[in-house]
Amino acid sequence: MDARPLLNIKSLKEQVYEYLREQMRRGDLKPGSVIEMEETSKKLGVSKTPLRDALLQLEMEDFVTILPRRKVVVNVLTLQDIRNYYEVMGRWRARPFSLRLSTSMTRTSGSWRR
Repeated sequence: MDARPLLNIKSLKEQVYEYLREQMRRGDLKPGSVIEMEETSKKLGVSKTPLRDALLQLEMEDFVTILPRRKVVVNVLTLQDIRNYYEVMGRWRARPFSLRLSTSMTRTSGSWRR
């Protein structure tokens, strides 16, 4: 039996974002290259809206620069940029765990205590 889920529950924006990040990670989208919105939306079979939303997220994370009404350029990342990204991601992923620890309750001698 195939363990893959039948439905992909991620939004189109998330799927496009992950696709573009993977293309960058693999080197298919190199620093300085231009992302053509029309071509990319046709290739992925999506409208420009989820592509634009994914590109906005990538811009907020400094992976691309959007030049309005012109083009989208893949940014050159320095080693420090990469370190900063992983530091932020580490904090973001650890946050739910630290929140659980700070609000966890233990049961001692018949009563609940924080």
